[in-house]
Amino acid sequence: MFHPLRTLLSRVPRHPSPEQTQLVAFWSSARAKTARCMASVESKRFEPTWRVVWGKFLKRSAWQQTMKKYNLVVGIVGWDLQSVAMDDVKMDKLVALLLPGEAQVPAGFREDFLKCLRPHVEKKKDELYFPEWRLTLNISSLRDGDRIVISRPHLLFSLQDSLQGALKTAFLFYDGEPTLWEIGGGHIGGLCDSGRTPRTTGEVKDVCSILLYGKAGRMRYHRFQRPGCPAVREFVSVDDGLPIGPWRFERPNALA
Repeated sequence: MFHPLRTLLSRVPRHPSPEQTQLVAFWSSARAKTARCMASVESKRFEPTWRVVWGKFLKRSAWQQTMKKYNLVVGIVGWDLQSVAMDDVKMDKLVALLLPGEAQVPAGFREDFLKCLRPHVEKKKDELYFPEWRLTLNISSLRDGDRIVISRPHLLFSLQDSLQGALKTAFLFYDGEPTLWEIGGGHIGGLCDSGRTPRTTGEVKDVCSILLYGKAGRMRYHRFQRPGCPAVREFVSVDDGLPIGPWRFERPNALA
């Protein structure tokens, strides 16, 4: 394969002129810049997605120390995770932090987590806005465990898929796993009648649940509801004889 620098060097005499020396220096500099550029591209291409996403709002060194201290599996849920991973800064995005499979928050974890955050603004209670990425992170789970208060639960789901009669969201662990998991079907519960799964964002705008797997394979339905959500009836799912949270809800007028 033709290599301009190698070809050029083979033609340079033992005592090159100033012009030839300058040309070789130019090509050497260009080659070094190209190598650095390619190294940067390869690094970004293969960097695990969790590093890209979590780095948007967390100081990595402080966060790694916190994770070691508590030995937790922490996750983020929301269809906008895909936009976050792609470095999108044109649209507003909403995702929610949670402890998958856990119903309780360890003492002291909330305070330590807040110390790890990059600059942000708390626009609403427990909803932190990171202006550089136009990203809102809901951290209500750090107060209430598997019951999360969020201003617009339906924004955690794909609008495009809901228009086609199906709901999907995305989920990401912080455990070194680079894959964004897609969640749909029976893993999503909403305010539906007849025991079916929700199909539109209208059925998850007040309250919904998402089944997530956490540490040691524990699974749990995490409930998301907007502030002021009307009273609903929960239908709780059971795994190995233990309740794991509500898999669907009934409308207020269906209450007995």
